[in-house]
Amino acid sequence: MGESGEAHFAAFLPAGEVEDDPWFGNGFTNPTGAEIHLVINKHGPLITRRAGEMLNTYRGGCTDKSLPPSFPETAKVDGESGPNDCALVQAAIFQQDME
Repeated sequence: MGESGEAHFAAFLPAGEVEDDPWFGNGFTNPTGAEIHLVINKHGPLITRRAGEMLNTYRGGCTDKSLPPSFPETAKVDGESGPNDCALVQAAIFQQDME
């Protein structure tokens, strides 16, 4: 993120089956009709030595108690727990309908 406060994000997931990952349900088999959910998770105050993990895992730095019970177990073990109370702070849903 720059001084302007803006951030840019990008990701890539090829169409097809996504094995052993409950986040993707039935896979990514219909990219032109996909519904994408972007959720922002607050990890609390920066733990300097764990900054990369806090940015790149779901659990990094969070207490286990602060993780939503509805999230899959794979998310709850993604990263090391820590002292911070974490929270889901924002979500956006993008629907792609290209007929």
